[in-house]
Amino acid sequence: MNRYYIIISLALLIAVFVIYVYEHVRELYIIYKPIPIVLYLTVLIYAAAVNSLLETHYSVFIAGMLFGLAGDFLLIKKKFLIWGLLSFLTGHILYIVYFLSLGFRFDMFLFIIIFSISLTYFIFFIRVLPEAKRKRFLIPIIFYLTGITVMLYSAVNSDLMQGTFYFYSFGAVLFYISDGTIAYEKFIKKIHHGSIPILSTYYLAQALLTIGILKSMNL
Repeated sequence: MNRYYIIISLALLIAVFVIYVYEHVRELYIIYKPIPIVLYLTVLIYAAAVNSLLETHYSVFIAGMLFGLAGDFLLIKKKFLIWGLLSFLTGHILYIVYFLSLGFRFDMFLFIIIFSISLTYFIFFIRVLPEAKRKRFLIPIIFYLTGITVMLYSAVNSDLMQGTFYFYSFGAVLFYISDGTIAYEKFIKKIHHGSIPILSTYYLAQALLTIGILKSMNL
């Protein structure tokens, strides 16, 4: 196992600790929460730098993860909820740009599947969303759901075109699940031990996407 994957494994171990901290020592959460993402970014930036790839499409993905890191901090405080969503949405858009840079071929069957899943979730979400929040947050929710849906489609489409190990696909699916869960908790009602599914899928998603990048660099 090379040094990149050792660091990613360490980041996932720290992610387990972060979940524990959130559940039991909440005041330390803000300190430890960004560490796994910082480690993923360190791996990507170093790998791109030593292979003279920083000025390529990989920098777009790295920028997307940086916006996700900013979103992590913003979502800690309720008053920054919209800014946090905007930061993550920007990150998803940059991920989309990265995936599209790998090539694109429209797949109607894949589009129908992913669009149907998102439409079903949107209908369910809007039905249970309180009226006051629906009036205030409907537009941001639509924009964000569109962004994460297109990101998921572009990630899976990229894997299907390249016939790779599907790290992008599984990472995007987990990211979608994490975002869907956190949206339910933020806008509808608190989930008992909700940090476990939200953070575990989020950190694992970013790990898989990072591995996908390393594989594309032949590392």
